[in-house]
Amino acid sequence: MKHNIHWDIFLRLINKYRTEAERCLDRGLYLAGFACVRGALETAVASRYLIELWDLSKEDLAEYGIQLNEDTEYLRNVDLPPLKERIDQASEEGLLGEKATRAAHRIREYGNSIHPARLAERSMLPQMGQRNLRARLNDLDLVLDGLLKSL
Repeated sequence: MKHNIHWDIFLRLINKYRTEAERCLDRGLYLAGFACVRGALETAVASRYLIELWDLSKEDLAEYGIQLNEDTEYLRNVDLPPLKERIDQASEEGLLGEKATRAAHRIREYGNSIHPARLAERSMLPQMGQRNLRARLNDLDLVLDGLLKSL
């Protein structure tokens, strides 16, 4: 069954986040760069999750509470599980290898440390430097490579 999901938008967004993270690294804006890395991870894992829905029938989708608009062929009511669960699911289904899974969780954990709610509780920002951002960009490359290979 064909569903209207604009994959090119996901890919452009992932690339934009990745490019912006590199620009932030070059300019010393490490916290902003890390937010971009986290955004790229979220987008990549969400889009890969949606690909898994691609082959489901209308009836199978309904079992998950997802509706297919017959006129537009858009999916409605797609609630994404938390990022940790999506990473674990991708690993369990063989979409991410062991190294890529660990890399994805490192990005997720760093992202949790800069979540606005957590930052509001603290009086200072977490340590975020050039080396950290470069390492998370390398982690992102591992994850993206793993997800692309699983297609």
